[in-house]
Amino acid sequence: MNSIKALDNTSRPDVMIAEPVGSCTDLMATVLKPLEKIYHTPMVLAPLSVVLDARRALAALGGRRHLGSLHRDVGYVYRKQLEEAEWLVVNKIDLLTEADHDDLKRRLTSEFPAKRQFHLSARTGEGLDQWFRALLSHRSSPGEPIEIDYDRYAEGEALLGWVNLTGEVSRLTAPGAWLLNLARTIANSLADCGYEVGHFKMSLENGPARWRIHQVVSGEPIELVEEVPESLSPLAPLRLLVNLRAEGSAENLQEMIIRALAQQDDATVDFDQQGAFQPGRPEPTHRIA
Repeated sequence: MNSIKALDNTSRPDVMIAEPVGSCTDLMATVLKPLEKIYHTPMVLAPLSVVLDARRALAALGGRRHLGSLHRDVGYVYRKQLEEAEWLVVNKIDLLTEADHDDLKRRLTSEFPAKRQFHLSARTGEGLDQWFRALLSHRSSPGEPIEIDYDRYAEGEALLGWVNLTGEVSRLTAPGAWLLNLARTIANSLADCGYEVGHFKMSLENGPARWRIHQVVSGEPIELVEEVPESLSPLAPLRLLVNLRAEGSAENLQEMIIRALAQQDDATVDFDQQGAFQPGRPEPTHRIA
């Protein structure tokens, strides 16, 4: 609410986008309705869109499995997200075969016939305009709140350990190759322990120069994206960011990252922030059921 008020008093944006943590649910009762009924925000609330990875969605609905799958208690939270969505936004359709995509459409329509669906690819841009236009021309009209077991919700949240690390990397001559090799080492350790990945992101930055990797499903190839100006000094210090969410002990996840860094001798890494934790029980400030 403070952020909304600050923005309203300064830049007065036409649109505000709020993205919760990926393992959150019960948002209609704990966020949207309180915004409208308690805080009386002078905004038009757009329909609650739940964005799905097409591969995970197909597996969760009983279709063909693409690589890893989540623990059933994490899956409980995932299903509740689908139930409470006003709109289902299926992303990464470019990673499905036509047959699998058609199968996913049928399953979503069968289980959630009243929900509007959008199928898109953030990578290629396909379908984005249709979703954006719809968001700007419709308002939220929530139905009955979902029934949710907060004990099981808490168990599902706690299964996903969370690690955030930031620091400075020096003596590095090949940032892209270094980051990619480090990410592969960490990903292999996660796979060896059977830890399913929720998301795994790392980046190196120096001004406009940026190298980043991501993995959102265990077993999928690590991707490297480079944005490097020609004028970059080859020995300039770089900021490292590591953000990992995976099934498993947060302490173990952090140890994997530290161990992978210790195994390399191509650069010096000095951390200025380290955090590792299991999320606590969700305790909403307000819940309008």
